Amino acid sequence: MFHLFKNRIYLGEIVHGDLSMPGRHPAIVDADLFDRVQRQLKANTVQYAERPMRAAELPLKGLLHDGEGHRMSPSFGYGRGGKVYRYYVSAPLQQGRKCSTGAGVLRRVRAEAIHEVIEGALVGRLGHDDAVPLAAMLGSVKRIDLLMDEVRIILMADRLPLALRKSLELVHTMPRRS
Repeated sequence: MFHLFKNRIYLGEIVHGDLSMPGRHPAIVDADLFDRVQRQLKANTVQYAERPMRAAELPLKGLLHDGEGHRMSPSFGYGRGGKVYRYYVSAPLQQGRKCSTGAGVLRRVRAEAIHEVIEGALVGRLGHDDAVPLAAMLGSVKRIDLLMDEVRIILMADRLPLALRKSLELVHTMPRRS
């Protein structure tokens, strides 16, 4: 029914792209009624608020793994009032596969919580400023394993800051005690 009041052909016009021109057929809808309905349809259009950071844009995408080694992917849900809740969810759980019931395996974690943990660990160890966004700190991170009682951050040594790399080399070349 509503498409009747959006189609200018019923006004006796021919439409081509964005152009509308008088046609050879008579109008079957009054122009005044058509315009009033257009205004009402426009007034009824739902305006969606700008959504902050989509799930696919979360910075730990591709780095985070659960306790069984399954990749954890970004996901989100909406709460009351349109509040967005972001998570990282284990692949088997997202794909609807049956998950082992192994105790101590986190299958879902709040994105803000894990971001805070990772950011806190990287700021101290890699010498980043608190003002540096998490995404900018992840250049040297190879993988993050999320276990029940610990978070393992695996770094790529060749991407670490030079001073930190040199301190690792000193430890590596120290002679063993007998």
